[in-house]
Amino acid sequence: MKICETETLTDAFECLLAAYYCFNMTYPKNILNTMTFLEKLVGLEKKRIPRRVATFYTQLKSM
Repeated sequence: MKICETETLTDAFECLLAAYYCFNMTYPKNILNTMTFLEKLVGLEKKRIPRRVATFYTQLKSM
């Protein structure tokens, strides 16, 4: 079932995050860190983020 249609990658990513949020789904374990990093990148911070994600984000930000 189609729930969203977009023309840009940015819009598609926003729809993906929105779908997880709206349907109260958790990220699959194998992409949890990636999705958490992407959330942080666009400003959707969780209260607790994995240390790996925080370290990676900090290193990128300091470049």
